[in-house]
Amino acid sequence: MEPSPSEALTSLSELEEQIFQLERKLAGKQKASHIPELKLLYFDAPGRAEAIRQALFVGGIDFVDERMAGADWPAIKPTTPFEAVPVLFVDGKPLAESNAILSYVGHLSGLMPGDPFSAAKVQEVLSMLEGFGTTFAKTDFSVKAWPRLAGFLLKILKENGNTGFFVGNSLTVADLKVINVMKFIVSGFFAHIPSNLLDSQPELKKALERIEKHEKLQAYAAQKK
Repeated sequence: MEPSPSEALTSLSELEEQIFQLERKLAGKQKASHIPELKLLYFDAPGRAEAIRQALFVGGIDFVDERMAGADWPAIKPTTPFEAVPVLFVDGKPLAESNAILSYVGHLSGLMPGDPFSAAKVQEVLSMLEGFGTTFAKTDFSVKAWPRLAGFLLKILKENGNTGFFVGNSLTVADLKVINVMKFIVSGFFAHIPSNLLDSQPELKKALERIEKHEKLQAYAAQKK
């Protein structure tokens, strides 16, 4: 007896998930031969470093979380590669730019797909979000840029098969980047952006809440308290 179309789709989805997980395990074995000494330099705040911290925690990778005081920044600034943070020191060698760092630790922690195209899709999400960064400070963000940004995110979720993640069938650094950018937008840093902005996009809000309920992210949040 041949399977029904719905049963066939379910089997295909399960097979794709198994392949995706196998790729991640193989990638993990390739990188596990040497876990470098890591030190993350940033302020004592979530900001651009939080997704990086989460990725390292999820991967169970030890690192030094160096949080400098704001008063120390003027002296430290000229010692960084591009006079900005975060900076990740890898066996003493600096790596700058938050997306580059996030991609790197994603590979270390198994939160970057082993398949080159899927890994590029993760980069796609990171770059898209970065492109909206200059719009947050604009007073018309909530009525102009926000609907476009939310629409793009919903489109990505749909095109990914509504798996609950932005790329593939399991957590990646793309998901971490999205949830942290969304938190920053509604954090109160921008007086013109209401804290309940996500209520205007209930489907997106539910998707983000599901990601934040991931077991490892819940554990990360618990150890911060």
